[in-house]
Amino acid sequence: MFQSYDEISKYILGLLNSSSQQILLIDGIIYNLLVNTIFNDHIEFQEFMNEWNDASYYHFQCEGYMKTLVVTKCYSHMSIYYFINNLIIPAEKHFAESLKHFSKIKVIPELTHTEQFKLLPKKVDDLKKIAIQIKEGIKLYSL
Repeated sequence: MFQSYDEISKYILGLLNSSSQQILLIDGIIYNLLVNTIFNDHIEFQEFMNEWNDASYYHFQCEGYMKTLVVTKCYSHMSIYYFINNLIIPAEKHFAESLKHFSKIKVIPELTHTEQFKLLPKKVDDLKKIAIQIKEGIKLYSL
């Protein structure tokens, strides 16, 4: 399928770009939800937000780092290890934690009744699908 680290990296960068678009859509939904004090005051939603923000932080670092790798073509094992261990793994960890909190939020009727909230699970599922593709793409490096 892919014959070089450059092809793999461009593929992963495309997936990271798609993830960024989903993250920004989800951020927009979240910020609209925060207008309602029930979300601001709910501890589980706050925990979700904390982990979500940390995950987003690492994700955007992943995207920037991968852009740099693609532009410079500096695909040393060291730079790819750094990308995986210092950026991808922390992003995955925080996304997983945010999803644990989100799964608890999804079953709380007072939070899930708004039309805006009903968009959130679909967008999160879309992001999960891309995350799986990124994880599979990382394996292509064969380190």
